[in-house]
Amino acid sequence: MSAKILGFVRTADFDLGRIDIRRRRIYENIISLPNTGVAVLEGSAFDELVVLSRRALRLTRRSDLPIRETLMEFADASITDRVLDRIAIKLAGGYSLLKRGRPIRHIQKLTKQLWAPLEILELRFGYVDRKNRLRLDMTAIVVAGELVGREILQALPSRFVTTTFAHALGWPRFGRPRHNSLVRTWFCGLLMQHERRGTQIAEFRCLPHQQKYNRKLKKQREEPCLMGYRQQCATCPIGYSRCVRGTHRYTWIVRACPRCHVDRAMFDPEDVNARYCIACKVKKARKLWLKERQSM
Repeated sequence: MSAKILGFVRTADFDLGRIDIRRRRIYENIISLPNTGVAVLEGSAFDELVVLSRRALRLTRRSDLPIRETLMEFADASITDRVLDRIAIKLAGGYSLLKRGRPIRHIQKLTKQLWAPLEILELRFGYVDRKNRLRLDMTAIVVAGELVGREILQALPSRFVTTTFAHALGWPRFGRPRHNSLVRTWFCGLLMQHERRGTQIAEFRCLPHQQKYNRKLKKQREEPCLMGYRQQCATCPIGYSRCVRGTHRYTWIVRACPRCHVDRAMFDPEDVNARYCIACKVKKARKLWLKERQSM
């Protein structure tokens, strides 16, 4: 394993376990913001966000200024679960800087390649390419380091995700997981700047402590449901914003779909203008996915 990768995991700044605990505490503190009746992070709402974040981090009032400077990239943003989750990750991953009275700088573009610890936020059906191969859209986020809080969107071949990638993350070689079972798993990526696609992952590695966490998450999802539901985590409509075992970020909205005529169809809450359910929108991709799984 490269010394450059191993170097950062020996420091407290890259203790992913502590970062995850901090992230949950911050998120639980600031999730009450939408209940105050405001929809945008401006004025008093932004001031309240700074105070709530500082209390969750258990810092003193002198940390208000670096926290405010850190959160300026979110000023005037709509208050959504996604924005609040990104804020929680950024503050949790950059805690050591804030504790020293320094803000977490927002880096627009990478000028060099660097290794960073990542968490998979979403893995969804993407598109079918010209060679009739299924691509999955992976959304990952940097959880520590210079680029903490940076979201990365990358299209990956379906077969690669559920075999080579999954095995590296800790899945047994004889098993082939559903792609969304990899959501919330940890790994390290060598980040590079692409002209059109922005920040991309050029290489990946999974360190032993990350594999241990991934296997623990896998085992938890195989246990009886925490909420008493019958469905498996991979098919559950509840997102990990409400359940730590969730395999997608937000809880699906259940309503009738005019295309497939299913009364309790699932809709993505982030796609506010969606006319058709998730199943209808990925019908072609899902058909190819089932064919791929049967052929393995």
